[in-house]
Amino acid sequence: KKLIYPSFTPHVMASHTPRRPLLLLLLLLPYLVFFTGAASDTPVLDSDGKPVLRGVLYYVLAPQVRGLANLGLSPPNGSSCPPNVYIKPFPFGPAAVFFPERSQGNSFILVEEDLSVIFVAPTPCSDSTQWRLDEKTGVVTTGGKLSPSSEASYSRFRLARYEFPNRNFYQFLSCPAKDLACSTLGVTTEQLLRRTTEVLVVSFMKVKEGSV
Repeated sequence: KKLIYPSFTPHVMASHTPRRPLLLLLLLLPYLVFFTGAASDTPVLDSDGKPVLRGVLYYVLAPQVRGLANLGLSPPNGSSCPPNVYIKPFPFGPAAVFFPERSQGNSFILVEEDLSVIFVAPTPCSDSTQWRLDEKTGVVTTGGKLSPSSEASYSRFRLARYEFPNRNFYQFLSCPAKDLACSTLGVTTEQLLRRTTEVLVVSFMKVKEGSV
């Protein structure tokens, strides 16, 4: 089934980035979004307008795509493991859970805070279903690991607000290290979630009676 993408204007927040080798910066510049590194006190809201909670099951919906699209697991080309994250049509699933790196504070997921994303679904693979950015291909795959906040990790993501009237829309960012700029994530023609300038707008629908 072909997925149709209406025209959206990405919401980009500007700040500063530390000095890095010029060539590397120029190569990555189209994908980068610059942040101060500090999370806001604003909670991420689900489709009902309620705060998204730590460890609770949510479907990750793609409202910019027709046909009730959502994010799921797909085997990479030429191999069965680990599954990649891709956009798929209805039915919804698998559900995802979010775990912030901070150990204190309330159970709300906050806008622009560092977090891990894990799909709760059985797979034939021995790898975890935690999201991880493949730094070579730029594709969001699985097999991620929890890492101390002081260490760089391609399993570290953030949710940034996507400004759209009267909607709780967000975008995923890959933020491997606190002293590096974040990369925007979206879906291209192969329908895989990856590092790209084409931002994928997402929203979150709470799964009834589900938590881990």
